Amino acid sequence: MIWRKSALLFFLVLINAVGFSQNETDALRLGRLDYSGTARFNALGGAMGALGGDPSVVSTNPAGLGVFRRSEVSLTPSYYINNSSTTFNGNTSDANYNNLGLNNLAMVFSKEQDNVSGLLQTSWGIAYNRQANFFSETNHQTDNPYSSLLDIFRYDLENPKPVVMPNEIGEFGIFDYDVKPAYDARLLNYDSAFNGYVHANEGYEGEQRKTYQESGSLSELNIGYGGNYNNRIYFGASLAITLYQFTQRTTYSEYDLPDSAQFTTLKQYSFEEELDISGSGFKGKFGLIYRVNDYLRLGLAYHTPSQITIDDQYSTTVESSFQSNDFQASSPISNFGYTIRQPGRLQASAGIILGKAGLIGIEYEYADFRKLELREAESGFSFDPVNNTIQDIYRQTHHLRIGGEARFSQYFARGGFRYDQDPYVNGIENDSPVFTYSFGAGLRQAGFYVDITWRWRQYSENMWIYDPAFIEKSEITYNSHAIMVSAAYRWK
Repeated sequence: MIWRKSALLFFLVLINAVGFSQNETDALRLGRLDYSGTARFNALGGAMGALGGDPSVVSTNPAGLGVFRRSEVSLTPSYYINNSSTTFNGNTSDANYNNLGLNNLAMVFSKEQDNVSGLLQTSWGIAYNRQANFFSETNHQTDNPYSSLLDIFRYDLENPKPVVMPNEIGEFGIFDYDVKPAYDARLLNYDSAFNGYVHANEGYEGEQRKTYQESGSLSELNIGYGGNYNNRIYFGASLAITLYQFTQRTTYSEYDLPDSAQFTTLKQYSFEEELDISGSGFKGKFGLIYRVNDYLRLGLAYHTPSQITIDDQYSTTVESSFQSNDFQASSPISNFGYTIRQPGRLQASAGIILGKAGLIGIEYEYADFRKLELREAESGFSFDPVNNTIQDIYRQTHHLRIGGEARFSQYFARGGFRYDQDPYVNGIENDSPVFTYSFGAGLRQAGFYVDITWRWRQYSENMWIYDPAFIEKSEITYNSHAIMVSAAYRWK
């Protein structure tokens, strides 16, 4: 039997080398940024790279700090209404998950220099700005007469060859988070008559459902410096400390099996997954704004690549209910450390100043999602297969932000639009572009301002609740609405 265990161990080690829960989706989550900040910044679609003068720009183009003429402290709470609509096997299910958030907390200290020419103004800024909001819930529900999650578990036991025997399921650790809990909950049974496995829902009866509930955020704490040279060139740089928190709870279930179900006395079972991720890192940001004349400004900014150090905790639980008994089995808790490399970003922007009537901002951003990369923090583990997948399915992306502001004495009306290209190569219909629309209003006085913004973010994606070889895709449309209010105190 030594040869059998050696061959089996070799195969399972190959599977383990691919990684259990860390994959290209974990990298993508850190690559798709949704720059947020003050209510004004969001109302203008984030297109303030060449305009400056707002605490949020320390996250996009820190040269905007050089535009400040006053010091200020600002606060922006927000309320998110996150809706999803999922179509799965012809059935549509809606879900929502609302949350409160802090979009921006900032202080800018601006000082006029005692110079007639040259360096005229300098500003230091420290700002917390949210980069992504992960709160969402989706519900996939249908009657599925042709497959079961248990089909995959059985396939994993019967492939490799020879078949994994019951006493070997717990030996190597690779099955600890899915197959073994299902086996221990009596959902799989070995049949020596044909040297294979049967599962507890061979007749594919009852209903099928999977829910995803996600929460967390990607935020930055930026410390920046900016200056004004001759009212012509504005420059700035910032150090961004990235703060990452993500939690996912998924529950897959097959339920409402009738008492007369074929081949089984199973009534229902569930497979629950819990994933908790936290991380931190840092990057540099550098920017310039050139004031062409009183009506036009041009901006340029570069964000360096960064490495986010990740701590990942994962566990699963299987519960089954038969007509005569109930069972429960849980996996161990997996703790794993690794890093994710975010790509650098290049931004170009223009600001049109319409005198005292208002302004217009336009901004373009380039990011190469092929530069996303997972790196091992623990020896003996390789992410090469995941990184190869990233190279195959992701691409260079282009992003556009446009916003405008109209002034009516001390009152302001604003509108904005964002377009974020989907990161998948042509031919992979897994995602859509993200479209964001925003409207806002504000009141500004010499010593304070108050702004309010409504923002609508929409996109869609395809998802498979388990292996696509066994199940049809779900089509999901997300609509996220946010209401943001900023209040600030300003002084000379």
